[in-house]
Amino acid sequence: MPRIRIAAIRLMDAINRWPVLRQSFDALIVQAMDRLTKAVVEGQRRSLIRRDLDPVRLGQLLTTLGMGTIMLHNVGVPLDLDPQHSVLLQMLVEPARDRGA
Repeated sequence: MPRIRIAAIRLMDAINRWPVLRQSFDALIVQAMDRLTKAVVEGQRRSLIRRDLDPVRLGQLLTTLGMGTIMLHNVGVPLDLDPQHSVLLQMLVEPARDRGA
Protein backbone atom coordinates (compact mmCIF):
# COMPACT_ATOMS: atom_id res chain seq x y z
CA MET A 1 0.00 0.00 0.00
CA PRO A 2 1.56 3.35 -0.98
CA ARG A 3 2.16 5.79 1.83
CA ILE A 4 0.08 8.95 1.49
CA ARG A 5 2.42 11.94 1.32
CA ILE A 6 0.29 14.24 3.50
CA ALA A 7 -0.18 13.80 7.21
CA ALA A 8 -3.57 12.22 7.81
CA ILE A 9 -4.43 14.73 10.52
CA ARG A 10 -3.76 17.62 8.12
CA LEU A 11 -5.95 16.03 5.47
CA MET A 12 -8.83 15.60 7.93
CA ASP A 13 -8.34 19.17 9.16
CA ALA A 14 -8.49 20.51 5.59
CA ILE A 15 -11.64 18.49 4.88
CA ASN A 16 -13.29 19.94 7.99
CA ARG A 17 -12.25 23.53 7.17
CA TRP A 18 -13.20 23.74 3.47
CA PRO A 19 -16.77 22.89 2.47
CA VAL A 20 -15.78 22.04 -1.12
CA LEU A 21 -13.26 19.48 0.10
CA ARG A 22 -15.79 18.18 2.61
CA GLN A 23 -18.42 17.69 -0.10
CA SER A 24 -15.96 15.86 -2.35
CA PHE A 25 -14.74 13.67 0.51
CA ASP A 26 -18.28 12.88 1.62
CA ALA A 27 -19.26 11.96 -1.95
CA LEU A 28 -16.21 9.70 -2.23
CA ILE A 29 -17.05 7.92 1.03
CA VAL A 30 -20.73 7.49 0.09
CA GLN A 31 -19.66 6.07 -3.27
CA ALA A 32 -17.30 3.63 -1.52
CA MET A 33 -20.07 2.51 0.85
CA ASP A 34 -22.50 2.06 -2.03
CA ARG A 35 -20.03 -0.02 -4.03
CA LEU A 36 -19.21 -2.19 -1.04
CA THR A 37 -22.90 -2.64 -0.27
CA LYS A 38 -23.47 -3.85 -3.84
CA ALA A 39 -20.48 -6.19 -3.54
CA VAL A 40 -21.91 -7.61 -0.30
CA VAL A 41 -25.30 -8.19 -1.91
CA GLU A 42 -23.63 -10.00 -4.81
CA GLY A 43 -21.50 -12.04 -2.40
CA GLN A 44 -24.59 -13.00 -0.45
CA ARG A 45 -26.40 -13.95 -3.66
CA ARG A 46 -23.48 -16.25 -4.52
CA SER A 47 -23.36 -17.66 -0.94
CA LEU A 48 -19.88 -16.24 -0.38
CA ILE A 49 -20.91 -13.86 2.41
CA ARG A 50 -23.20 -14.67 5.31
CA ARG A 51 -26.79 -13.80 4.50
CA ASP A 52 -27.64 -12.80 8.06
CA LEU A 53 -25.51 -9.64 7.75
CA ASP A 54 -27.13 -6.35 6.71
CA PRO A 55 -25.44 -5.32 3.42
CA VAL A 56 -25.70 -1.57 4.07
CA ARG A 57 -24.23 -1.79 7.55
CA LEU A 58 -21.51 -4.14 6.36
CA GLY A 59 -20.67 -1.73 3.52
CA GLN A 60 -20.35 1.06 6.10
CA LEU A 61 -18.21 -1.12 8.36
CA LEU A 62 -15.87 -2.13 5.54
CA THR A 63 -15.48 1.52 4.50
CA THR A 64 -14.68 2.48 8.08
CA LEU A 65 -12.14 -0.35 8.38
CA GLY A 66 -10.55 0.73 5.12
CA MET A 67 -10.22 4.34 6.27
CA GLY A 68 -8.76 3.23 9.58
CA THR A 69 -6.27 0.98 7.80
CA ILE A 70 -5.16 3.85 5.58
CA MET A 71 -4.71 6.14 8.59
CA LEU A 72 -2.77 3.56 10.61
CA HIS A 73 -0.55 2.71 7.65
CA ASN A 74 0.01 6.43 7.03
CA VAL A 75 1.43 6.93 10.51
CA GLY A 76 3.59 3.81 10.30
CA VAL A 77 1.69 1.33 12.45
CA PRO A 78 2.73 -2.16 11.32
CA LEU A 79 -0.28 -4.18 10.19
CA ASP A 80 -0.52 -7.83 9.20
CA LEU A 81 -2.77 -7.66 6.17
CA ASP A 82 -2.28 -11.26 5.02
CA PRO A 83 -5.69 -12.36 3.67
CA GLN A 84 -4.90 -15.96 4.61
CA HIS A 85 -5.13 -14.99 8.28
CA SER A 86 -7.89 -12.40 8.07
CA VAL A 87 -10.24 -12.59 11.02
CA LEU A 88 -12.61 -10.32 9.10
CA LEU A 89 -12.85 -12.75 6.20
CA GLN A 90 -13.41 -15.62 8.61
CA MET A 91 -16.30 -13.70 10.19
CA LEU A 92 -17.92 -12.77 6.88
CA VAL A 93 -17.68 -15.97 4.90
CA GLU A 94 -20.69 -18.24 4.68
CA PRO A 95 -19.90 -21.36 6.74
CA ALA A 96 -19.35 -24.53 4.74
CA ARG A 97 -22.31 -26.86 4.85
CA ASP A 98 -21.85 -29.94 6.96
CA ARG A 99 -20.95 -32.68 4.50
CA GLY A 100 -22.23 -35.37 6.87
CA ALA A 101 -25.79 -34.02 6.95
